[in-house]
Amino acid sequence: MRKLYISIFCLLFTNQISAQTTVILNPSTDNSIYQDFPGNSNGAGVNIFAGNTLANSPRRALLRFNFSSIPTNVTITSVTLTLNCNKAPSSANFNMSLHVLNENWGEGSSNAGTNADGAGAVAMVNDATWPCAFSDGAGGCNSTWSVAGGTFNASPSATTAVGGLGNYSWSGSQLASDVQNWIANPSANFGWILRGDETQSTTVKRFGSKENGTLSQRPSLSITYNFILPVSLSFFSAQETKMGNLLRWQTAQEINNAFFNIEHSADGIQFKKSGTIMGKGNSAITNDYRFTHNDYEVGKNFYRLSQIDFNGRVTYSPIIAITNSKSPLVLLISPNPVRESINLKTALFTGQQYQVYDITGKPVLAGKLTGSSILLTSQLQAGSYYIRIYKKDGTAVSGGFIKL
Repeated sequence: MRKLYISIFCLLFTNQISAQTTVILNPSTDNSIYQDFPGNSNGAGVNIFAGNTLANSPRRALLRFNFSSIPTNVTITSVTLTLNCNKAPSSANFNMSLHVLNENWGEGSSNAGTNADGAGAVAMVNDATWPCAFSDGAGGCNSTWSVAGGTFNASPSATTAVGGLGNYSWSGSQLASDVQNWIANPSANFGWILRGDETQSTTVKRFGSKENGTLSQRPSLSITYNFILPVSLSFFSAQETKMGNLLRWQTAQEINNAFFNIEHSADGIQFKKSGTIMGKGNSAITNDYRFTHNDYEVGKNFYRLSQIDFNGRVTYSPIIAITNSKSPLVLLISPNPVRESINLKTALFTGQQYQVYDITGKPVLAGKLTGSSILLTSQLQAGSYYIRIYKKDGTAVSGGFIKL
């Protein structure tokens, strides 16, 4: 009698399971607007500006990020904007504040260069300027701001003191709330406007833009969020049987669950897909799954599930292991894939009982061999199957095939 080893991973959940992740984003659009040069912008420039000049004329920076890579069913826990100050007429600290913009704006191809770029360059089509949310590229506006200089919330979302050269960060609960709102309402995402101290002169600071040639000087937005795992796994187990390693798992709930890939490994490191089973989509009830794997070697075998949701996101189960005392007897089949009938490499099994199983281990066809071929019924759907032939001594041989 074979010695049986069973490995079971078992977790019971009473609530939805969540995980945490952090993403780093660069701006999708950024620009600068200049009160004393109302026809200028810097959409494709390598820097953005905020604060007052020596002549008490403000510059303001506009930044917007694309959050489409973040799932909608998440809870934002922290947001941090980091900018690199690469030029400052004064190294004194001045407060610089981020405000939510309430109107759409544009970024065109204006470019003030890399050196004396503090006044911007002539605005091109779709550039934002002090009076224009979108310029027409000929000195006028396709769309004006409701209030010149940008329409934004008076209350800042975050404020940081900026002095000399280096990195500066803005963070806080209001920034997290801003991002949460924009993820839920993408059409309301007009980004932030950065304002320096506009009550005194020489507070202006220059920061790297998304076009800056030095990667470390580009703006970055760090977002940490919790998301509900698409599947709450109650247990995942493996058991050696006459038909192969029987894998069973159960879900307590499923959210947007497209399918499971069953993955096998001989070393617990390199995994290869062994089969696929469709998920239940969205389900609040218990669901049971089964899969029989017979392409393994004597010794320890490792398994995991990769769960794929409808958005393509992949979540892995814990790895389980089982020690097999004997290798499976594999039956050679041709042709494979097959359309109408499968041919066995030998006729030694004539008169023996056989059964055909689908990928879940459910029997779909049975009979007695009368030769070395088996005619498949028309009711057998396209997919992956395996067949087992039961010998008189109680043992069995099996093999897999694909039905076209």
